[in-house]
Amino acid sequence: MKCRLRDEDDQEIIETVLPYPFSSYVNSQRKKPAALIAQIRQTIAQVARDGEVPSAGLRSIEANLLELNRVFGICERLRGSPIPPVYTAHTSRLLIFYLFMLPCALLGQVERGIVVIAATALVGKFSRI
Repeated sequence: MKCRLRDEDDQEIIETVLPYPFSSYVNSQRKKPAALIAQIRQTIAQVARDGEVPSAGLRSIEANLLELNRVFGICERLRGSPIPPVYTAHTSRLLIFYLFMLPCALLGQVERGIVVIAATALVGKFSRI
């Protein structure tokens, strides 16, 4: 899920962790976390048919899988939602105001002016205006 949300390639991780038939199926899917949850559900259903795990444990696992699927859905909706232009404009104005006021706040705290300039430049560089 982390790799999907960060747009990173997770094919190697899946091939390392999962055995061959599962890894090839999951890697062929568009939404790999959802495919993994489906595979886990199928495995749990097989274990339930064999009677290897108590029913309370199966209910607990299914509840956790349901919650994981819910969280994945929420993350997908957040990832797919555009950032409103008003929010972006407001945030950039606030950041510019902060960067203009930062030297004033630092001058009272730091004895050397060069430190104030360096600190403001660093904050400005890493703030990505």
